[in-house]
Amino acid sequence: MFSLDYYHSKFTFIGDKEELLNQFDFLFGRYFDNESWNIRFQIQGGLGTLKGITYNESEQISTIGVPLKLGLKWLPASSFGVGIDLQAKLTSKYSIYMIMASIEFGKLKNK
Repeated sequence: MFSLDYYHSKFTFIGDKEELLNQFDFLFGRYFDNESWNIRFQIQGGLGTLKGITYNESEQISTIGVPLKLGLKWLPASSFGVGIDLQAKLTSKYSIYMIMASIEFGKLKNK
């Protein structure tokens, strides 16, 4: 399984500090299905970039990192799925951790 991810975030904190980040990732991994419950578990890792301005020191960053993703999906149809992802972007300068809802379209099952 392969995927391309793009994530853009902009947060404004107390004191007018802003964080603006863009990340682009190429991920590959595996999935494990439980067809009787229409549930899929995914695990992915890869390589990606992180660019932007951090809020804590207002510094400009541009770095390469390792994105990781764990996902749990419910597949009610062969071409549609919804779920939740735990994502991390590990870099030497600024690591990110987040929980995201996901919607998937395409050929997800062979039925």
